[in-house]
Amino acid sequence: MKNLIHYLRLVVWLAFFSITFGACMNRPASVQFFSGSWKELLTEARKQNKPIFVEVHTVWCGPCRQMEKQAFPNSEVAAAFNAKFINYQIDMEQGEGPMLRKEYAIMAVPTLLYFSPDGILIHRSKGYDDIAGLLADADEAIKAAKAPSKLSELEAKYASGRRDTPFLRTYLIQRAETGQPHPEALATYLSQIPQTDWSSAETIVLIAKHNQVASSSSFEWLLAYGSGLKGDDKATANTRWTIIKEADRILQTESIQATTAADLDRLVNLKRRINHISSDGKMTADNDAFLINQLRMEFYERTRNQAGYRTLALAVGKRFMAMSVDSLRALDAYSAEQAKIPAKPGVTTQSQQGFYSGHVANELHKLTTAYLSVMTNPSDLEQALAWSERATLLLPAWPFLDAQTRVLHRLGRKNEAIAKQQELIARVKATGENPADYEKTLTTFGH
Repeated sequence: MKNLIHYLRLVVWLAFFSITFGACMNRPASVQFFSGSWKELLTEARKQNKPIFVEVHTVWCGPCRQMEKQAFPNSEVAAAFNAKFINYQIDMEQGEGPMLRKEYAIMAVPTLLYFSPDGILIHRSKGYDDIAGLLADADEAIKAAKAPSKLSELEAKYASGRRDTPFLRTYLIQRAETGQPHPEALATYLSQIPQTDWSSAETIVLIAKHNQVASSSSFEWLLAYGSGLKGDDKATANTRWTIIKEADRILQTESIQATTAADLDRLVNLKRRINHISSDGKMTADNDAFLINQLRMEFYERTRNQAGYRTLALAVGKRFMAMSVDSLRALDAYSAEQAKIPAKPGVTTQSQQGFYSGHVANELHKLTTAYLSVMTNPSDLEQALAWSERATLLLPAWPFLDAQTRVLHRLGRKNEAIAKQQELIARVKATGENPADYEKTLTTFGH
C-alpha cells in the first residue's frame, strides 16, 4: 500500500511538472529578434517565406523604451510576432540605420515597418500607444502580406525596364504611399512631362516625397515654388505644408551627415528657406535667428564642438535663468486662471497649470544633458549644475533629478551624487514606477 501511495504521488507530481514545464516551454518569453545584417535578414525572410517586422528606434527615444519594456516581453505579443514575422530592431542613427532612414524616409521614432518576404514594404506606422494597438497594427500588416501586392507587380515591371509616363506616375504614387522615395524614377518622370505641369497638386507631392537630397534640381525648383506661394486657401495651405514637411525631412537627414563648417552653412541656408515658406515670408528676424541657432546648437552638440556649443548655450541659458522663480510661478497662476474662462463657440481651451515654469525647466534640462554629453571642463559642468538646480526647483521631474546627480558625479562629488540618486530611486519606488533607469545610473557611480 505504501509503495502504491508513493507511486500515485510520483505520477501526480510528474503530471503536474509536465503540464507546468510544458506550458513554460511553450510560452514565448519575449519577442525574438533576428541578429544579422539587413542583407542577411532579407535572405532569411525569403528562405522562410515569412514577412518581416522592423522596429526603428534610437537610444534617446522614450516611447521606444516603453514598447521594448512593456510590449515585447508580453506573452500575447511574443506569441503573435514570433509566429507571424521575422523580427528585427535597428537604431536609425547607427550602423545600417541611416541607410534605412534615408531609403524609407523615416522622420520619427519609433517607426514600425512591415515587409513582404521578398522585401517589399507593405505597411508602416509611427509611435507606440499600447499593446492592443501594436497587435492591431500587426494584424493590418498580415492582411497586407496576404493581399496581392500592387507595388510588387509595379516593382517587377520597373525592374524589367518599363518607363512610360503613365506607368511611372502610378509607380511613384504607390512608392510615395508607403514612404519609399525613388529619386531616379522621379527624375525620369519629370524629364517626360513639361515643367509647366510640375506645379499640379499631384506632381508637387511626388517631387516633395521622392527627393532625397537638397542639391537636386527638382528640389531646388520645389523650394522656389514654395517661396512664391501666396494665400491661405485650403489647397495652398496643403501644398505649403507638403513642401515644408518633406523639406524638413531632407534637412534632418543631411543634418545627421553634416560634419564641416561648409555643411553647416548649407543647412542654415536650407533652414532659412524653409522658414520663409512656413511663414509665407512674414517671419521676424528674431524668430528666424532663434530657429537658426537651434540648428547650430544641434550641429555643435552632434559634432562635439565645445566652443561653438558653449557660445550659443550660454546665451540661451542666460535668457532662461533671468526669469525668476517667482515671476514664472505668477505666470503659471495667471495662465491657469485664464484657462478657467468658459470656452467660446469654436474655441478649445486647456489647463496650462505650470506651463511657463515647466517650459523653462525643460529647456534648462536640455542644456544640462547636452553639457553632460559634450563638455569636459569643470567650469562648464558647474554651469550645467546651476541650470540643473534651477530646472529641478521649477519642476522636480525624475529625469531632471537624475541629470543633476550625474553632473555632481562628474564634478567629483561622488558621495553627494550617490545619496541623491538613492533618494531619487526611493521616491520613484514609492510611486509604484519602475526605477530601473535610475538604478542603472547609480551603478555607473561605482556604488
